[in-house]
Amino acid sequence: PRCRATRPTTSIASVATVETGVETSVAASDPASSASAGADTDYTTDTSAAASTTTAPVDPRTLPGHHLGPIPPEELVMCTQAAGVPLVGEPLAVAEYESRPTVLQRAAEPGAPLVVVFHGQNGCIQNVQSRSDLDAIGPAAGVHVLWLSGEPLPTRSWNVNGRCCEPASTHRVDDLDYVVAALAAAREAGIAPAVVIAAGVSNGAGMAVTAACRLPQMFTGVVVVAGWVGTTCHPAAQSLLVFGGTLDENLGARQAARAASVWRSQ
Repeated sequence: PRCRATRPTTSIASVATVETGVETSVAASDPASSASAGADTDYTTDTSAAASTTTAPVDPRTLPGHHLGPIPPEELVMCTQAAGVPLVGEPLAVAEYESRPTVLQRAAEPGAPLVVVFHGQNGCIQNVQSRSDLDAIGPAAGVHVLWLSGEPLPTRSWNVNGRCCEPASTHRVDDLDYVVAALAAAREAGIAPAVVIAAGVSNGAGMAVTAACRLPQMFTGVVVVAGWVGTTCHPAAQSLLVFGGTLDENLGARQAARAASVWRSQ
């Protein structure tokens, strides 16, 4: 299937990785669909503890519900039809953000890594769960997953930099305050990750970058899928992994390489 910014699925992916100043770009066969937290609470990530967290490797092919190719259209949940589709995970109560569904999937160990997921423009948790399989892979691989939601205006998006993406950018929504509150709620629920990764698709990928750049004490890395670097980081202390489909003319392989280059130069 042709890869588009709103549904990045393709058999060939361009992957750009930036870690400690070293960039690697490869073309790989991809069989799958591709502020302050409070003065008296310290939510700073401890990167020195990352090496002590070990997880047995998981073969995704053995997981029930995991797809080894494009997701069948009948299994893809569109947000306009998501009202009756249950969320996978444990709903979290985030004070003052009751209109934003926030869902936590726990790994077995409280100190396991945490992946914070941002959906795309006009997206929702049900959609990104149905198209990513991360709800099945994450906990099985020993990783907490925190699913976040944009403010309903009435559709959901993220204000990455004041210019993208509508409707959140038009309404000047402060999404970072919500990210801080959601992370605090997750920790209050009993998880204690030393490694916290911001991950997103399209507009959500831009928000993942913004969150990591603006809240460097909370995030240790970023994963971008069909997205871009929409803000500056000085310095960009976290690792960055970028995926771009070769058939995606808007946010594909070329944009992935450009994002990695920008990240390394900051």
